[in-house]
Amino acid sequence: MKKHLRTLVCVLLLLSMIAVLAACGDSNDDATDSGNSTTSNGGNSSDSSDTSKEEDPSAEYIVDGRYVPKVGVLDEFKGRSFNILVVGDGGTYQSDDFTTEQGEGGIDYGDNYYDAVRNRNNLVEEKYEVELIISKEQNAAGLASQDAVAGTMMYDAVVLNVGNMTTLARDGYLCDLNAMSDYIDLNAPWWDEDANTAFSIGDKLFFATGDITIMNKANTWSILFNKQMIVDHQLESPYTLFNEGKWTFDKMVEMCQTVSNATVTSEWDDNSVTYGMVAALGDPMQFYGASGQLLCEKDAANEPSLKFGMDEASVNLAVRILDVFNDAAWKVYGEDCTGGPRGNVWDDSFAIFYGGRALFRPSGFTAVAKMRSLSEIEFGIVPMPKMTEEQDDHFVVANSGFAAGILKGCADENFSAYMLDALASAAKYDSTGGITYEYLETTLMGKNYMDNDSREMVAYIFNHIKYDVGRIYGFGGVNNIMYGLAKDKSSDVRSSFDSIYDTIESAIEETVADYEANT
Repeated sequence: MKKHLRTLVCVLLLLSMIAVLAACGDSNDDATDSGNSTTSNGGNSSDSSDTSKEEDPSAEYIVDGRYVPKVGVLDEFKGRSFNILVVGDGGTYQSDDFTTEQGEGGIDYGDNYYDAVRNRNNLVEEKYEVELIISKEQNAAGLASQDAVAGTMMYDAVVLNVGNMTTLARDGYLCDLNAMSDYIDLNAPWWDEDANTAFSIGDKLFFATGDITIMNKANTWSILFNKQMIVDHQLESPYTLFNEGKWTFDKMVEMCQTVSNATVTSEWDDNSVTYGMVAALGDPMQFYGASGQLLCEKDAANEPSLKFGMDEASVNLAVRILDVFNDAAWKVYGEDCTGGPRGNVWDDSFAIFYGGRALFRPSGFTAVAKMRSLSEIEFGIVPMPKMTEEQDDHFVVANSGFAAGILKGCADENFSAYMLDALASAAKYDSTGGITYEYLETTLMGKNYMDNDSREMVAYIFNHIKYDVGRIYGFGGVNNIMYGLAKDKSSDVRSSFDSIYDTIESAIEETVADYEANT
């Protein structure tokens, strides 16, 4: 326990003194972590953050305190323009990691964050002697498809929602990144190894993620809690429970039941009603993933195979979670908060939490980033709970996110791969405060998490993001089974699974065939 905490403190101090990075060499090989170590979990977890520079695989990529691709600067690509298409949907989920001001309708990530984006763009343009053209479009996915079909070569690369990327890959519109290893190093610390394993099928990888975007971290789930309610009800601190390895699903439910005065007839907008949790219909699946269970896994050929429903353990776990949530008066689903003053179920349900009427709220970090301006309470954050104390780690399964790819028929596929590697490496934290660093330190920690405990939790969460190929591709609706059951207040998992089993298996087979045909 003490060893891990000492490790964590050292790493967090390094984040604020990046200039010594080259000497210390204490970066983490996991690109989802971006330099943060993990906190202890009751002696159950460990990481490699206390290795020396010589033992750290990512150290070989550091030159003068910066992450640098091994390929270096190539004369053959100097003087070119690089047009990258990114998402600008006028809402929360847009690519604010390429433009230098807040997107319309999006989140304010803070001046330091936008300065980091500007610095990264300037660094890449000056070092590689190229011109960056950022095309931020509301219908980015549609434009990418049109460009690929028409062969107009408007875009050198795209960064889109993972769901859109799977469609482009299956349609045969993306290049195989594994075939471009001379220009993009997918083993580098700025690419997420676990994500790329989940994204790939067979020997092909058509899109990748990591420090090229913050949206995978922004879509990561955690549990927000009301600090004052913990004190008022004399409950154990979630921080203490986490550090002792006792932060479990059952403990969370017990705490919800303790604080709630809601009944089955309570109205969600009654200010006298207190809930244990403000949830969403998708949250039961989040708790399922937090157990470490996957919907699909990979076989020896790196092809997906169904895991959910193929053994009684997975079915029983899903039933257990749904049984807890169905008809539980201590929770309210955001989807049920209709007709409220804000005109949006998510804004109105969020207000229940930040207004002090709920103990817990499972949230993505996009919601957390809004808490600073909205919150009327002091809140803390912990990872998703374990299912049992015996579970080794707290798993955080990526909910969605963005990824980068290269459209077939672009002007120069090798140049595109080269530039994606350059942009991703420069986004990882460095002596000027890279984009990933500023998102964690300024947007999240600096603006929202003022206590050291929360900083440790954020470090742990981002070091434990996992990807499930079943969620990424959503084969035949396997990723929506629990959502539909939660909506119907049913826990008949076996019947629901059996009804779509053939569809799931067909979808897996078709996806594998599409990848094999995409050459």
